[in-house]
Amino acid sequence: MAGGGSSDNDKVLAAVSALPLVGLIVYLAMKDASPFVKNYAKQGALVFLVGVVGMVVGFIPFIGWLISFAVWVVELVAIVLLLVNALQEVRDYKLPVLGDLADQVFK
Repeated sequence: MAGGGSSDNDKVLAAVSALPLVGLIVYLAMKDASPFVKNYAKQGALVFLVGVVGMVVGFIPFIGWLISFAVWVVELVAIVLLLVNALQEVRDYKLPVLGDLADQVFK
C-alpha cells in the first residue's frame, strides 16, 4: 500500500503510546510529537503510574490485594479503551476521570 504519510505514523505511535510504560517513554522523549500522539502518551503514562500505585498497595495483606486487583482491572480496561480509540483515530478521546487528570499531571 503506497503512501500513508504522517497520519498513519501518528495512528500507530498513538496506539503504541497507549501502552503504559511506552506512553511514559514517548511522552518524555518525543517533545515534538503531534497533539494526537501526546494525548494518548499522557494517558498511557498516567495508567502506568496508577498501575505502580496499585502494585505498591498490593503489598498490604487482604485489603491491599483487593484494591490492587481492582486497579489492575481498571488499568486493563483503560489500555483497551485507549488502544481501540487510537486505532480508530479518535483525536480528542479522554478516559473517564483519568483523561482530565492526565492533562493536569502532564502539562
